[in-house]
Amino acid sequence: TKIKKQGGTIHMDAVKEKRYYGWYMVMVSAIIYALVYSTTSTGSVFTISITQEQGFSRSLWSSKSIFTCIGSLISCYMSGRLIQRFGLKRIMLISTAGVASTFFIPLMFTDIRQYYVLSVYSSATWCAATIMSVPILINRWFGPKKKGIAISLALAGSGVGSMLMSPLLSYLCENYGWRKTYIFEGVMLLVVMLPLIYFTVVERPQEKGYTERLGEKESTGSGASAGKTVLTGVPYKEGIKSIVFFTVVMGIMLIQICNASVTNHRTPYLTDLFNGNAVKAASISGIAIGSLTIGKIVLGSLCDKIGVKKGLLLGMTSYFCCLLMLFLSIYSTNFIYLYLMFFCIGGSVGTIVTPLIVSTVFGDKDYGRYLGTIQSITAFGTPIGNMFSAYVFDKTGGYSGAWMVVSTAALIAIPMIFISIVIANRKRAKLPVSMKEATV
Repeated sequence: TKIKKQGGTIHMDAVKEKRYYGWYMVMVSAIIYALVYSTTSTGSVFTISITQEQGFSRSLWSSKSIFTCIGSLISCYMSGRLIQRFGLKRIMLISTAGVASTFFIPLMFTDIRQYYVLSVYSSATWCAATIMSVPILINRWFGPKKKGIAISLALAGSGVGSMLMSPLLSYLCENYGWRKTYIFEGVMLLVVMLPLIYFTVVERPQEKGYTERLGEKESTGSGASAGKTVLTGVPYKEGIKSIVFFTVVMGIMLIQICNASVTNHRTPYLTDLFNGNAVKAASISGIAIGSLTIGKIVLGSLCDKIGVKKGLLLGMTSYFCCLLMLFLSIYSTNFIYLYLMFFCIGGSVGTIVTPLIVSTVFGDKDYGRYLGTIQSITAFGTPIGNMFSAYVFDKTGGYSGAWMVVSTAALIAIPMIFISIVIANRKRAKLPVSMKEATV
C-alpha cells in the first residue's frame, strides 16, 4: 500500500506498511536487551576474579542479591511515575547512563558493604532502563494484534546478547583482568547505547504522524481522526483495589518463584544428575537458554494470532510440563530432553507474561503505573524461589522436593491467570466510557 497523507498525519494505510517506524523501536529495544539487560546474566563472569582478589567468600558475594531485590523493588515502583512525569526517552537515557556508571564506580572498592550499596543503585538503574522502559515503549507503538510479536522480538535480544557477550567478557577478564573488562563494558554502553537511544527513540506514533498504533483492533473514533490514539483501560486507583489485581499479582509471583528456582539451580542439579559431568550440564543449560530466543518469538506470535488468553494458557501449560520433566528426570535422564522441548515455549513465559497480562487485564490507559507496581511486588519471587530450592537441597541433599513444589505452583498459576483475564474483560466492558478512555 502507498502512504497516504492528509492534514499532516499518516493514516492506516501507512500504519500497515512494512516500514512502520515502530519496528525500529523493536530493533532498538532488542539492542537494549542484548547489551544492557544481559549485564545481569553475564555478571557471573567476574565472580571468581573479584572474590579472589577482594577476599570475599562466595556466599558473602551472593548475599548482594538481597540488596539487588531492594533496588529492583524501588525502581519498578517509581519508574512508571517518573516516566509519566519526565518522559520515557529522558528516563531511558538517564537510567542507561546509570547502568554504565556501575562499571566505573567499583574500581576502587575494597569493602563488601560498598558492593551492597552499589547493588541497590545498579539494580534500580537496570530495571528502569530495561524491564520498565522497553515494555512501555513497545506498548505505545503496538496494539493488541501486534503487541505479542513486538514484545517477544524485543525481549529475545537478551538471549542473543548473553550468548555473544559471555565468551567475549570471559576472554577479556582472563587476559586483562576484571577492572579493564569493567571499563570496556561501561564505555561500550556509553558509546553505543546513549547515541542510539538519543537519535532513534520516538516515544509515540503521533510524533511520526501516525493516527494510531500498528495492530489496533479498530479505528478509535474521533481521537484517531485527529491524529491521536484513545487508550482504554481500568483506572489505576480502581484497578489496584480489585480482586483481579491480587489474582494477577499472585499468578505472576508464582511464575517468578518457579523461574528463579530453575534458573539458579538447573546447572548444579544437572551436574549431580550426570554424575559430576559439569561440561554436559553446562551445555544442556546453554541449549535451554538459547532456545528461549526462538521460544519468545513463537509465544509472542501465538498470543497475537490466537489471543493472549489462549497463548499464555498454552505457554504456562508448557511451563508446567517442563518443570514436571525436571522432577521425572530423577528416575530417567531421558526426561531432560523432553524438558528442553517444553522449556523452549514454557520458559519464555517468565519474561513475556507480565507485559502482556498487564495490558490484557488492565488495558493501556495506566499501563506504566500498573506495570511498575506489579513488577515491584513480584520481584520478591526471585529471592524466594532461589532460597527455597537451596534450602530444600541443604535439607534433603537433592532437588526433587523443590521441583515437585514449583511444578505444583506453576499448575496453580494457570487458572489464576486465565480466570483473571475472563473477569477483567467482563468488568472493563461495564465501565463507563469516561472512566476507561484517555487520549494521548
